[in-house]
Amino acid sequence: MIDPVRYLQGARNRVLRWRNARRHRRVEATDPLAAALRREAERRPPAPPVEDLTALAEWIRATARRHAAYREAQLRHGALTDEVTVICATARPHHLDDIVTNFERQRHPARRLVVVTNHESFDPADVRERLSTVDGATSVTMPPDASLGTCLNAALDLAPTRLVAKFDDDDRYGPEYLGDLLLARRFSLAAVVGKHSHFACFDDGSAYLRFPGREFEHTSWLAGGTLLVDRERVGDLRFEDRSVGEDGALLRAVQRAGGYIYAADRFNYVQRRHGANTWRTDRDAYLRGAVAVDAVPEEIEC
Repeated sequence: MIDPVRYLQGARNRVLRWRNARRHRRVEATDPLAAALRREAERRPPAPPVEDLTALAEWIRATARRHAAYREAQLRHGALTDEVTVICATARPHHLDDIVTNFERQRHPARRLVVVTNHESFDPADVRERLSTVDGATSVTMPPDASLGTCLNAALDLAPTRLVAKFDDDDRYGPEYLGDLLLARRFSLAAVVGKHSHFACFDDGSAYLRFPGREFEHTSWLAGGTLLVDRERVGDLRFEDRSVGEDGALLRAVQRAGGYIYAADRFNYVQRRHGANTWRTDRDAYLRGAVAVDAVPEEIEC
């Protein structure tokens, strides 16, 4: 039986790919380097062997090697020098160290950090002290009843850069995370770049690859913790005043305004699911179409 939600999503993505293919044809005349890089990146790897865990593990290793080669080839066209501000809102003091660790793990050197706290258990002086050893880091305190969207907008107000990357406080970001999104932005010319296909893990130790194959393509959806926003291309759009779905609302607004969304690779990011997630959803619904893996492999941080 056809799932109407997935059917409509697929139809929307086909329209987006058609629309943006036309845009790319126009871009090729003015930016041939971007066009060449896009074509190089969009050479699709073979589909994952979902029925065989051993074969799937080898597929992950092989595509990780291919991805590392892709990155090296892209960087031969020029180093990444764009400055990025990482923004992260948290109401959980025990995740402050995770935020700092994810930020400092990044190999992309031109980066800043803005942390927004909105829970009474945070001591602003302690937060400032923790961030004092982090180059380019600052913080802002918001009221406990401030929505996640409002907190993220407060971070945007403090971000001095054109490019802003939204981190979630409880996910893992590998060392090449920012660099890989910047590469995809360079050739996709999108308003927002992120990850559609990605790894996810649960507290019980189970791990999955969500949306296998949804890489290097235009899309209408990205994982909320993976957004790299080009503020010049997004314009005055901001996050809605809500605590659930603020990222999806921004993506829809960008598309309504004529911007487009691009899904990069699946590497260097793991979404962590646990009982304290802000976004709650049924596990079966969350894993629809996902592929079980033995564990989140080390190769994702290729």
